[in-house]
Amino acid sequence: MHRDSTKPFYSHGKIIVEIGSGDGRLLNNLASLYHTDDNVLLIGIEVDEPQYRNSCAQIKTGNVQFINDEFENVLANFSDETLDTVISVLPHPDYIDRTHQQKWAPVYKVILDKMKPCGHFILVTELIDELLEPVSTSDYKVWKRWVVEKFGLIGFDVAKVMDGAPLYFSSHYLDKFKNDPQRIKIITLILTKKR
Repeated sequence: MHRDSTKPFYSHGKIIVEIGSGDGRLLNNLASLYHTDDNVLLIGIEVDEPQYRNSCAQIKTGNVQFINDEFENVLANFSDETLDTVISVLPHPDYIDRTHQQKWAPVYKVILDKMKPCGHFILVTELIDELLEPVSTSDYKVWKRWVVEKFGLIGFDVAKVMDGAPLYFSSHYLDKFKNDPQRIKIITLILTKKR
């Protein structure tokens, strides 16, 4: 279902947003954990229209909505401190790589502002060697420290860092990347607001 405004969403007690929801698999899986009477709404934001349409076709419960738009536009429509959980799985390199951090740091600051004081941001991201060689343990440790430090500087508390992705997370690229653990190192950060 396409939504042009986030205003109708405020009637829900809990709002979970996935940025770059792709084929919608993750949110549809998460929706099965909640019943419509739980007052939980799961919103997927996907800019690619074919993936957005595929996501909509997969909806099995009434507590899932998909929006076809740039996620920055959609987030701008939410008031501060309204989102319970924001999820980003394997963001585009423009939104995580060292070389683009001047561009993406302000985007994550907006996510921080939109989160409720007790909200969470779940970020699943990856390190890939530029030459597609196996990633060394030392490079992985340096990169992991850098990611944690960067999000701390934005204003997040890092509640948890896990190697790999949560077992119940599934998407086309995540499933593909999991099959190459030597060359693609995945971590999950559970981020909260600093108190």
